[in-house]
Amino acid sequence: MTTDKKSKGSSFFFPFIIGGLFTYYILTPAIDGKFNSFFGVKPEKTKSSRDTKLYNQIDGKVAQYRYFLFKKYFNKNSVSKYREYHTQNNHSNQLNPENDSYWQSRGYDRRPDNWVEILSNDINQTKESWDNYSNQLNPNNDAYWQSRGYDERPDNWQNATSSGSSNANMDNHANQMNPNNSAYSSSRSGNGGKSK
Repeated sequence: MTTDKKSKGSSFFFPFIIGGLFTYYILTPAIDGKFNSFFGVKPEKTKSSRDTKLYNQIDGKVAQYRYFLFKKYFNKNSVSKYREYHTQNNHSNQLNPENDSYWQSRGYDRRPDNWVEILSNDINQTKESWDNYSNQLNPNNDAYWQSRGYDERPDNWQNATSSGSSNANMDNHANQMNPNNSAYSSSRSGNGGKSK
């Protein structure tokens, strides 16, 4: 009878032992993504992933060395000086289109492959807006007069620009049409641009 109790006891725990081994050796590695390495199938490492890992290691070593230099030269102010340096460095990276920080500060995950094309489109759009701005400041150009309520440059445009009061009126009108100018908001709210 005692042998029967032993066999029943061991058969009771047997499924739990098998379940535990299955979970430990098969289920957990599969969930963690290590299932292939368990069977000897190693994921291919691309050159870029190896390079990225190496770059990250180098960046870590450089950051450590830089911090030790700050500690050496600035003693008690080393942490604040290092933060100041990091902030300035990050700012310069955000202004450099070849750096990922530039693109991350503009809503991208990293620098896109067609970043040169994107930049050239932005530069062309910026050039167009600056040209328009310049034309609106040039009385010889139609855009100057259109921004001041005319259909085009009048024939007597030289007399109109030399008259002080009409010139001031035209400038005021142009300022009221420009959302970046305080005259724009004050002409719409009636209280000098202040919100209630």
